[in-house]
Amino acid sequence: MTLLNRNYPILKWAGGKSRSLEYLLDYFDPADVFVEPFLGSGAVFINTLYPRYILADTNVDLINTYCIVKEQPEKFIEELRPLWTLEMKNKEAYLEIRDEFNREPFTKSVRRSAIFMYMNHFGFHGLCRYNSSGFFNVPFGSKSDKVHPLPEDKIMRFSELSQKADFYCQDFEKTLEMVPDNAVVYCDPPYAPLKPETFSSYTKEDFDLSDHARLHQAVVDLVNRRENVSAFISNHSTDFVEGLYKDATAIDYLMVYRNIARQSDERKEVKELVATFKKAGKS
Repeated sequence: MTLLNRNYPILKWAGGKSRSLEYLLDYFDPADVFVEPFLGSGAVFINTLYPRYILADTNVDLINTYCIVKEQPEKFIEELRPLWTLEMKNKEAYLEIRDEFNREPFTKSVRRSAIFMYMNHFGFHGLCRYNSSGFFNVPFGSKSDKVHPLPEDKIMRFSELSQKADFYCQDFEKTLEMVPDNAVVYCDPPYAPLKPETFSSYTKEDFDLSDHARLHQAVVDLVNRRENVSAFISNHSTDFVEGLYKDATAIDYLMVYRNIARQSDERKEVKELVATFKKAGKS
């Protein structure tokens, strides 16, 4: 599929699928509902066209930001505007804003969502990371002395597209339990590590190998109990993952460039797979 009018995410996200879209979109059949239990940047969601969406993630700040953008895009832009300046693009200002974010109790506020997007764009490689106490701890990361224009068009476009979406902050099992008949499900979990020290955690809770196994079983159960449901899982191609998905209807591969490693010489293409799960007899 060729994307003639590609929509770009409003947030950066580790493992985001912007580079894989043309490959991925060919998998998705027409359906009544499109479901993403690991929403991340939303790059896939905003480049599909379905009557309804069920979108979820366990990161409460991510989901809060998307809900605010859906419901109050103009207020969000106005709150973000004074943060999106050259004067605020420095380590001292960034750490001050990060301290405010960590100091205040969580609220579903426009201010918190604006700070979250500011840190996402001016922090190190767009990472989202929390320490064991739940404090956002990504360091300042921008070396450029320029500020790109505030992406108002992308924000308004995301708000427009999300009017057909319901956002949830919850574990993937709860999301998969909500899937109705005639749905397409795309799962993009934190990657199974290529090696033990590989970054794979997006929240203060790790997503470990037992969670990957739990996801696999939940997808198999979903496809078996619902009618006309197709499910797809992206992951690294490792011995563990290949063995876990050995019962998939099909497995396909692509090479994807990873750019979140701390050292530039560690940023390279890796082999990724897409496992397809469909009920027996469905083409």
